[in-house]
Amino acid sequence: MNQSLLKGTEIYENLINSLNSATSSIYVVSAWFTDQSLLDILVAKSQANVDVSVVIGDNKDNRKLNFKALESSGGKIFRIKGKGYGIMHQKYCIIDKTTAFHGSYNWTINARKNNSESVIKTDLKSTIKDLLEDFNELTIKNSTISFNGNTKNNGWLSFFTKKTKKPKSSLEDEGLNTKTFEPRISSDDIFKSIISAEIKKTNREEIKNKAYEQAKEVSGDAQVISKSMDSLYHLFVSDKKENDLNKEKLLQKIDDKVAEFSQNYNSEKDHKTNTLQIENQAEEKKLEFEKTDINGKIKLKETEKHNTLNTKIKNLEQEKDNYKEKINDLNIEFVKPKFKYHEFIPLIIFFVGLSICMVLFYSSSAYIMLYSYDDSLEAAKLGVIESPQVYEASALSKAYIKGGTALFYIGFFVFIPFAIAYCAHNLNETSRKKNLLKTTFFSAVIGLDIFIAIKVATTIGEINHLSKGIIPDYSINAMLTDINFWLVFFLGAIPFFFLAILMDKLIAFFKARSTQAGREKMILEIKYLKEKIKKLNENISACKEDANILDLEIEKLENQLLQLEQSLIFLPKELDSKLVQITQDTNNKIADIRKKADVYKNDIENDNIQISLSSLKDRVSAFIEGWNEWLHDEYAVDKAIIKSQEAMLACDKWLIENVKKIES
Repeated sequence: MNQSLLKGTEIYENLINSLNSATSSIYVVSAWFTDQSLLDILVAKSQANVDVSVVIGDNKDNRKLNFKALESSGGKIFRIKGKGYGIMHQKYCIIDKTTAFHGSYNWTINARKNNSESVIKTDLKSTIKDLLEDFNELTIKNSTISFNGNTKNNGWLSFFTKKTKKPKSSLEDEGLNTKTFEPRISSDDIFKSIISAEIKKTNREEIKNKAYEQAKEVSGDAQVISKSMDSLYHLFVSDKKENDLNKEKLLQKIDDKVAEFSQNYNSEKDHKTNTLQIENQAEEKKLEFEKTDINGKIKLKETEKHNTLNTKIKNLEQEKDNYKEKINDLNIEFVKPKFKYHEFIPLIIFFVGLSICMVLFYSSSAYIMLYSYDDSLEAAKLGVIESPQVYEASALSKAYIKGGTALFYIGFFVFIPFAIAYCAHNLNETSRKKNLLKTTFFSAVIGLDIFIAIKVATTIGEINHLSKGIIPDYSINAMLTDINFWLVFFLGAIPFFFLAILMDKLIAFFKARSTQAGREKMILEIKYLKEKIKKLNENISACKEDANILDLEIEKLENQLLQLEQSLIFLPKELDSKLVQITQDTNNKIADIRKKADVYKNDIENDNIQISLSSLKDRVSAFIEGWNEWLHDEYAVDKAIIKSQEAMLACDKWLIENVKKIES
């Protein structure tokens, strides 16, 4: 592809499209660079890890833009000063080493908007190769290197330092973290470039001016290009022979470059050595800190283990022995306690007294409910008027007279509250359910007393109506205000509750003196104590398991401590080994550079220097620039471009025909 671009805007649009599509590298050579938009694209690409290098003339105009943004993002700037009356006047751009723009277009706003410019966009490999060689030579002679944080004017060196992402520190792998000096191109290429640069000292402006005048003489006729190239080649060979006279100067330059290599390799060695020593000290402090930390952890674990074995387990064992001793004491034969008369006599007196009261009250109430009204009715028939009472003193004797059935009914009625009191005491349910049943039984007694009170009060009212003609009132309000109702209720309920309490105490009194009851209590206590011992055994087993775990953790920490101590022992040995390796590598590199330099010095001394094809092509390029300049000055743009292409084809044809002769 060879595309001609004529207008400034057309050149600019094609250029920015190609720049934006760059993925690996952008190399720019422009005598003047004042277009901020193009600089912004280069900064963005450099930030995207594209290798960006710019060569510009060291002049006042090229100080207008701030190139620091490009440098801070990883890009490189090379400013080339003029020599004598000559200046760096080239204009080209190489993108991804596959596409190139070359011609009259400077990277300026004036070139974009005002000037009449012409540029060839090409992907021709030979052209791109020539431009890359020229670019390398420009940067070799005018670059700097940044090493160990300091910038030195080392001429060629910084251009050959690879622009890569920071690699993983080798100290993470081998205890080493240093910057390594490695040229981007081989030392062979560097020595060749030195020789080529010395031979190539050519005044490009002079060649361009001669080409301009020759084009003018032949009206830009491309047919004479072949003869012009022959003349240019003979001048080149003549220049080479003249340069052969400067062998000493060239040999000195190679010696200087070897010294420069050696200095940088030694600086690299010193930097690595210093870094290794610092890192070694840091690693030693780190290991000592870890050792102290592990010792502290071991002491804590041992203290915890000691407390578990000698305090927790010991206390649990002591508690277990106490429970076993209690069980042994309980297994001794139960001894019947002495009879406590001071407790028994009051209990039996009160119980008998309340029992008599209960018998008299309930027998009286039963007789009134069952027979008092019938007795009053018989007396009324005989003309006797009886006054009713809430208590019938002769209830039992009258029931006896009426026969055994009446006496049985009254006796059964009296038996009911005694049975309820006894049943309430001998419940075998849980405490909650037992209390509920007791409440139920007591409620039944209260209900029975209410029934008796109502019935007795009603019977008395009927007897009054029979004997005195008083009409009874059976309403609830009247019943609640009747004194007979409340007398019967309280005389029946209060003795019952006290009787129930006394019955509980009497039963408990005799139960406490029972051998069987004592044994049952003993069995329950032993069962409870054995459950306690079982839980204590479980706790003891858990503590022993904790102690075993602590043993394993202590053993693990002691192994770690042993490893740290071994690392501390071998750390100085590893440092010495790495320092020896660094010294050996440095000496090998310096020896290799000196061997290669000796080869080239031998070629120089024996007149065995080959003609540099790239140097010759540079002269051809300067010649074509001058030729094309006259064509654009003389002809219209379209015709000038056609004639320029004819001239370039003629040059390429000449190079193809003569390249073997030149290389031989």
